[in-house]
Amino acid sequence: MADQTPTEKLSEQLRLRANEYASLDVEKLTRKDLGKDASFEVLQESFLAFQAFAKRMAQCTWKGIPMPVIQTCYNKLDELKNVLTSIQTFNLIRSGNPSGERNNFITNFEQRWAENYNYISPHLCFAESVDMGSGTFKQTLANVLNEANASKEKFQKQISDHEAAMMADQERIKRLAENIEKMGQQSGVTNQTVHFKELADGYRTGSVAWGGLALVVGVGLYLYVRDLHVAPAETTLALISTVFPRLITVTLLSTALIFCIRNFSAMMHNLIVNRHRQTALTTFKTFVNSTDDLGTRNAVLVQSTQAIFAPQPSGYLKADTEMPQMNQVTEIVRGVTGKDK
Repeated sequence: MADQTPTEKLSEQLRLRANEYASLDVEKLTRKDLGKDASFEVLQESFLAFQAFAKRMAQCTWKGIPMPVIQTCYNKLDELKNVLTSIQTFNLIRSGNPSGERNNFITNFEQRWAENYNYISPHLCFAESVDMGSGTFKQTLANVLNEANASKEKFQKQISDHEAAMMADQERIKRLAENIEKMGQQSGVTNQTVHFKELADGYRTGSVAWGGLALVVGVGLYLYVRDLHVAPAETTLALISTVFPRLITVTLLSTALIFCIRNFSAMMHNLIVNRHRQTALTTFKTFVNSTDDLGTRNAVLVQSTQAIFAPQPSGYLKADTEMPQMNQVTEIVRGVTGKDK
């Protein structure tokens, strides 16, 4: 390596001194440990500006700048070093006038920093323009630009990933809403089973009551007929007067027995029919969820509708017949669901 000229050596020393200032810890310089009123937080912006200025000085080669100018720049930086050292070593206990000394340090730094900037900045701008022509500063700008482009691409990728995640979340929320709506519709159907259950429970109570009453009337009729004796009568009128009241009693008891039995049969019929309807609605959700075929689901809906609205045989009524086809109900269901076929 060729020997450096005196100017190059001095430029190297200036860059080293500037690099020391560029590496300063601004948080420590503000001396927040002294408290809000005694710290140097008022100089934080000035410290940051001076640090950025020193970084520029450290990155510059100072080519084309006369040696005396470089020496003066070095000396002015040294003047600031004493002020910064005083700020870093400032102690409230050892100071005779803490407030006065603090204010003096603040004023001194501001003045020295202004003098440094006013004197060094024109020479620094010229040296940087020379570096730009030689390629050093130009390379620095290129590196900064490359870093900016890399950051831009990274940021765009993050935005794209975020948008993709948002679209996925929206799709998931949409599916969840559809499932909730579907469950709501199905639960709306199955929740109606409570009405048929209440009816079935009521009819069961009524059937027990009418069955018990029929048993009582039947036992009464049996006991009455068993103890019924008709004494021989001397005349026809006497026979009629003896038989007629007993015949009326037997007729009334028989009518009451038949009435109770019929009511019992009707209650049992209604009980079985409503249990059948309750079962149809309870199992509706199971059959619908077991397949994705729309035709099968429509068939289940039609059968469930027929089980609810069509007359159902129970075996307790003489007029029980097979369940007729519910063409009209089917058409109603098709109209509600919007399906033509």
